Amino acid sequence: MDHIISERLKEIGMTTNQLSRLSGVKNSHLNQIKHRSEEKNESRQHC
Repeated sequence: MDHIISERLKEIGMTTNQLSRLSGVKNSHLNQIKHRSEEKNESRQHC
């Protein structure tokens, strides 16, 4: 029984790692988009 539980925990750990990696990627994309919109706003103000 313990063997099965440890296997499940390994699977869960792997999926949480993937999720955290995905959320990290999403956050970096959002930061890039935020940077771009800020740059656009700055360039508009300079005009």
